[in-house]
Amino acid sequence: MGRLVFRALRGRPGVVVVHLNEPAGGKPSP
Repeated sequence: MGRLVFRALRGRPGVVVVHLNEPAGGKPSP
């Protein structure tokens, strides 16, 4: 999971937030 976050940071920081919220419920809460 660490690699995914690091790769997302280099690509799109927004992706990191989505990945962190995904396992929490499925969809990122606004």
